[in-house]
Amino acid sequence: APSLYKHVADKRALENAIISDGLVEQGDRAAAAVARARAAGEDPLLAIAMDFRDFAVGSPHLYGLMTGRPLNHAELAPGAEEYAGEALRAVLDGNRQLGLTLWAFSHGMVTLEIAGRFPAYGDADAVWRAGLASIRLGVAG
Repeated sequence: APSLYKHVADKRALENAIISDGLVEQGDRAAAAVARARAAGEDPLLAIAMDFRDFAVGSPHLYGLMTGRPLNHAELAPGAEEYAGEALRAVLDGNRQLGLTLWAFSHGMVTLEIAGRFPAYGDADAVWRAGLASIRLGVAG
């Protein structure tokens, strides 16, 4: 609606505001997932990954907007992108490379799941567990 543009400059600014909100939501959710996992004596890395999966599969249009094309990081709300990965970096003791590995694996998995392209003969839950086990080796190694 035209009245929307009283609040944002253009469509791209609106998209960046939505993406920024999505990143903050991811950060909030990841922090909550880690807190729940630690309180229950469970694996915080698994908790973050499963929450990421729930977020992406549960909000496929938002996730697509957030990840579907190049991102102008300078146009996002200050700190939103860093905040989205804060809980994961803490769980991985600041290992950004390992965090990128987990993000790339998770993105590939949710993209296949959202598109309905995960093979019918495959067990997505088992692949998630195997992928996370491989990433955990990097944490230990």
